[in-house]
Amino acid sequence: MDKKITIYLPPTLLEKLEIELKKSPFTGLDELLTLIIQQYFDQKERSIRQNRQTGDEAIRKRLEGLGYL
Repeated sequence: MDKKITIYLPPTLLEKLEIELKKSPFTGLDELLTLIIQQYFDQKERSIRQNRQTGDEAIRKRLEGLGYL
């Protein structure tokens, strides 16, 4: 179930969002903001996964260097 929130934006940010809305296929600012927020969390999740893989690779290389693998 969707929940309703109220946010306050600086006028300059609102103007930029309205310009983006006119260029987009969305019918309302709520749809555009939902997409932007979803993309933010998707990118954050990808970054976490990438960092985890990089960390795993570094550990594996260290273990190989020590002769454990």
